[in-house]
Formats: sequence, structure tokens, C-alpha cells
Amino acid sequence: MIFWRPYKNISDEELMRLVQCRDEKAFDELWQRYMPTIQNFFYRRTGGDNDLTEDLTQDIFLQLWNTKTQYDSAMKFRPWLFTIAFNLLRNIYRNIDYQEIYKTEVINTTQEAQEDNTALQIDNERLFDALKKELELLSEAEKLLFDLRFTDELSIKEIAAIFSIPEGTVKSRLHTLILKLRNKLHDYE
Repeated sequence: MIFWRPYKNISDEELMRLVQCRDEKAFDELWQRYMPTIQNFFYRRTGGDNDLTEDLTQDIFLQLWNTKTQYDSAMKFRPWLFTIAFNLLRNIYRNIDYQEIYKTEVINTTQEAQEDNTALQIDNERLFDALKKELELLSEAEKLLFDLRFTDELSIKEIAAIFSIPEGTVKSRLHTLILKLRNKLHDYE
């Protein structure tokens, strides 16, 4: 006897197994869970281009449906989805130069979160200007690593899955990146 339970109570991985069996309601549940996150991911990386963001968001879910048989049920769903998003975005970056827009958007997003305290705001503006300059000097891989960890707040394990590298390598690269930025911005501590 099969007991029905609401899709909202099913894990992402179980939903994906149902999607592999062509369960459209399971797909709709994944869409509801991840569409805002993925849309925000693309929005920040395309400099706020709404049309491109919507296109990329639809593309990733279309790709999810079309590649559902490639999903390994032993893998966590979220890193797998972000891997698809990362690869899709990388293809866009190859064709369109959004790097400058991306840098500006990261700084603007950070500046919007500042407190209204005038003295703190002035200090923060100086810090963010310095951070912007330092981010411009980073390689694309370092920028993406920084963003996935500190903007998207992905775990070390999820980042490792996205880049297909060991967790220790992610930790080492993050440690090196943080030290690099800390040394460059030591006047703002």
C-alpha cells in the first residue's frame, strides 16, 4: 500500500528521483524551492539584467529536466543544480563580457547593506573601494570561489562538488584567498 505525502515534505534528492520517473509535480516542487535562489544567483552575475536572468533561470530548469537521467542519486541535489548553473553562466561569460558589471554589482550589493551611521559609512566606503580594487586583481576562479562562499553561502562540501575538487583543496584555496585579501586590506581592520 502506497501512502501519499505532500511534496513539500520530501527531500530534494527524493524529489529528483521522482523527476527521473517523469513526475511533473516533483519537478514543480523543485522549481518552487529553487527558482528564487537560482534567479538571484543569475541576477547578481549578469549585472541586474532581468531579461537575461529570466532566460538563464528557465534554461537551467529546462536543462535539469532534459538531463534528469544524469543525476546521481548519491549526490546532493543543491550542489548538482549549482554546478549546472555555474556551467551555464561560464558559457555566457565566454560570449558576453559581464565581468565589469559583476564586480560593480558585488560592491553595490555590499554597500546597500551598510548601516546609516555616517562615520561607519565613510569607513565602509573606503573599505569597499579598496575591496573592489582587490577583487579586480583576483583571477576569475578566485572571484567565483569568493562569491560562492561569501555571497551564496555555499558550504565547503557544496563548492567542492561544483568544482569537482576535494574539500581540502577548497579549504586551502579559501584560506589562501582570505589571507591574500586580509594582507591587502590590513589598514581597514
